[in-house]
Parts: sequence; structure tokens; C-alpha cells
Amino acid sequence: MGSQRLRVDCQAGTAEGLADVGDGVAGFFGMPFTEPAGGERRFQPPLSPVSWPGTLDATDFGPSAAHLYDRHEGTLEDFGETDDDPERIFVGGEGSLTLNIWTPGCDARRRPTVIFIHGGANWVGSSRLPLYHGDRLARRCDVVFVSFNYRLGMLGFMEFGAFGGPDYRGSHANGLRDQLAAILWVRENIAAFGGDPERITLMGESAGSIDITWLMASGALSGLTRRVILMSGIGGNRMRHDYSIAGGEAAADRFLEAADIQDMPSLLSLDTRELMERHRRAFSKLHVFEQSMFTPRVDGDFIAQCPIAAAHSGAFAEFEILLGYTSFEMGLYLLYDPDLAAKPYEQQLHGLNIDPEHQRQVIDVYDRVYGDDPQGIRGMRLLSDIWYVMPSLVMAEALSQFSESVWVYEFAWQNSASPLGAAHATDLCFWFDKLETEQAKVLLGSTGRGPERQRRNLLAQAMQNAIGRFAHGEQPQSPLLAGEWRPYSRAARNVLVIDERSRLICDPRKETREWWSENQCLIWD
Repeated sequence: MGSQRLRVDCQAGTAEGLADVGDGVAGFFGMPFTEPAGGERRFQPPLSPVSWPGTLDATDFGPSAAHLYDRHEGTLEDFGETDDDPERIFVGGEGSLTLNIWTPGCDARRRPTVIFIHGGANWVGSSRLPLYHGDRLARRCDVVFVSFNYRLGMLGFMEFGAFGGPDYRGSHANGLRDQLAAILWVRENIAAFGGDPERITLMGESAGSIDITWLMASGALSGLTRRVILMSGIGGNRMRHDYSIAGGEAAADRFLEAADIQDMPSLLSLDTRELMERHRRAFSKLHVFEQSMFTPRVDGDFIAQCPIAAAHSGAFAEFEILLGYTSFEMGLYLLYDPDLAAKPYEQQLHGLNIDPEHQRQVIDVYDRVYGDDPQGIRGMRLLSDIWYVMPSLVMAEALSQFSESVWVYEFAWQNSASPLGAAHATDLCFWFDKLETEQAKVLLGSTGRGPERQRRNLLAQAMQNAIGRFAHGEQPQSPLLAGEWRPYSRAARNVLVIDERSRLICDPRKETREWWSENQCLIWD
């Protein structure tokens, strides 16, 4: 990064960032948007937006939200850790509620603002990871790009109302409340950084996308944004979780028992390191698919209904929405379980809320449609659809009843030498044009060389152009993508299949989509 400083006066105070972090884009990092949520504030909602005295040093990222370290997510250096302790089990801390801004200019131009919420199953991840840096998107699309941290795991997404008493009721949504606090801070302050508070596009991937749909269902985003980008994640899939408060309390009981935590005073007495050690202890006793238990719940207070039900009621009609998925989402999980592709259906469907008769029917469908694949791969395709693809298409069907501004994509690019295929999160390397990062090497198998690298760069440019046009209030087209990207509707289920030769296809998953459409009671009710 460059060393020349740039000072900006905003509503929260004076911030000093870097005038040029690359290609003329300025950067402001580690800016607090609310008070720290540790200590006595642990498991409590965030406070009002923060201001600061004097001049804030905004030249470096803040700490990551405390979470167990996953080497597949990034290096210790990526997470801001300076040691190389091979025994390190967690990264970050509890004073992590900060945001970052990349801007082409701190002027009066009022550019569209893109706010990104990172993924990681709501228990890993950080806005400081190089894969999520918004410099190239800001420069290429002439937008102001914002990312932020939010509380993860039990600190942000676990319901402690029964365990800790009424003071902790609603703690399942504290991570969401952190996200909302960051969005409100941006609305109040972004004009000073060259952004338009009236033209905010909210973008999320995986858990970040899921959380956006929960915020939409809460009604909290009404009037704050009109445009939303949902990447591989829709909230409210009842096959994966019981989203009631009772379900949240039961999940907390299982986790806390596995972590050997008996009561709230004991939980509050643990420092961050001890808390993360207990977190690791709990995970060692839970199936890998159970580790996605950190989710908002329908509580009748902050959230009255699940996102898919809200979409079917017309509650999302005010939003223009771009949403999608990757062709082989579950390929990512080969990093964590290399034997997944060899496991039978029964093991792959572990823990899902599906009755034996529907399970038999859906296996028959996938055996027929994907009969040329080994059973383990068929199972992974089924899991990909259950977790990501079909909730996205069910959501698109619901949205298109009330809006003509719904666009759907399927990211199909893959490195033929990588077993991961077009896996979950591989598209991020292109959306952010971060093909050279360590994360891209893990996800894509290599960074590519020569003509191959040039083709990847062209695809990244095309995908960023689509985001830029969408953020600027236009249809998400790009000269390098296939012709016109037409909206999704029941009359024409248009899906842009993104690859080096992208193409618009009507209903590309017709056979499986029709079965899920007839049985969507499995996904939502």
C-alpha cells in the first residue's frame, strides 16, 4: 500500500486513510462503526453508531472477529496475526466491529455504494482477507466499496434466552444487528468518502447472502437499499435447521453441552482464548454439517417470518435482486472431507430434515438425471441443490411473482485439473478480480499462466462490469458476457450460465427444479 495519507471529515469524526492503495483508489480501514461488543457487552446487541475524538488512524485493518482458525480461509498473516504459532487455534478478538472503505475519490460525485457481507457459515471469515478487498471493483465500476466485520459463532448467532435469562433473549440475531449497525453508519457517513447514501447495493456471499435475506425478512432494510446481490445463500431452508426460537435454544443446549459449559456466569467468565478453546471442543464432538448451526431464528420480534416465506408474501417487492449459485457448490467441502465424493447418499444426507419417502423419491430423481456420475458425486450434486441451488431458484420463483427485476446466474467456470469444480466460493475470485490471492490458489487449483490467465482476467472483468451496471441502476449486462441478461420469470426462467463462453439458458435445471417445485414444502412452509 502507498504511504501518502488522506484526511476526511465525516459525521463520525476525522479519519486519516491512504490516498492510493492501487490504481488511484483511496483506502480507509479499521474504522469502528459501533462500540466494542466484548466484556460486559458480550452477547448483547450493538450500541448506537460510534463517533471518535481527534483523528482516527484508518491506514490498517482492524482485528478479525474472534473465530476458530481455518487454514483454508487464509494465512495467519491474512487475518492480521503476526506470529506463526503452529498451535494457534483462533484468530481475531472481540473488539472487531470495524469497517473498510475503498473509494475512487473523496469528492462530491456521489457514486453508488456497494456494501459487502462476507461468508463463512457465520463462524469463520473476515473482511480483511485479500479475496474481499474492493479496490479493483471500486476502480473498474466507479463505486465506493465497503466491507465490515460482525460477530461470529456463539458470539453473534446463538440463542441464549433460555440458558441465560431474558437479558439474553434474541442473541441469535446479534450478528445481524451488527450488520445493520454497519449499514446505518454507511448511510450517515459515506457521502464524505464520495459515496451516495441513497444508492446502496447490498452484496453478500454464502452466510453473508443468507444474512441479507434475514435482514430483508426483518423489514430493517426497507428504505435503506433497493438493490441486493445474493451469492450462494438463501435463508430459511427448513431442511437444514429448525428456525424457531425453540430450535435455537435446542441448538445452544447441544453446543454448550459439547463445550462443557454449565451456566451463563461460567460462559461470561471465559476470556476469548478460553471461549475459543471451548468452541473447538464442541466442534470436535459434532458432525461437520452440524457446524453450520449459527443462524438467525424467527422470534416474532426482530424477525417475524423466514426469508422464503417473506418473499412468497410479496414482502421483497421493493428490491431489485441479482442472485445465483455455482454449478458444483459442494466441491468446496472436499477440502474438509476428501472422502465425501465416495460416501453413499445415507451419509451425505446426515442430519437433514427429510422423511424417508421424500428421500427415496429425490434419490431416484438424481440417479436418473446424473446417472453417468458415481453415486458419491450424485450425492454431492443433491447436497449442492439442497443447501444452495434449489433455495435460490425457489426464491427467484417467489420474487418474480412481484417484480420484473430479478436476475439469476449459475457460475460454471472450472479448472479441469481441480477436483473442486465450480465449487462454492470459486466465483468470488472473479467477482473481486482477486485471481492471484492465496485463497484463489486454494479454490481454483492454480492462478493460471499466459493465455489461461488472460482468459480468467477477461471473465473477471466481465463479471465486475455486470455488478457495476447493476449498482449504477442499470441491467447487469457486460459486453463480455453473452448478449442480453434477461430477467427471470415463470414464463422464461432465464439463467445466465457464466463461463469463458457464457450463455443465457432457459431453465437449465428443469428436471430437478420441477421435482423441488412440486415438493418445495421440504424447503419452506
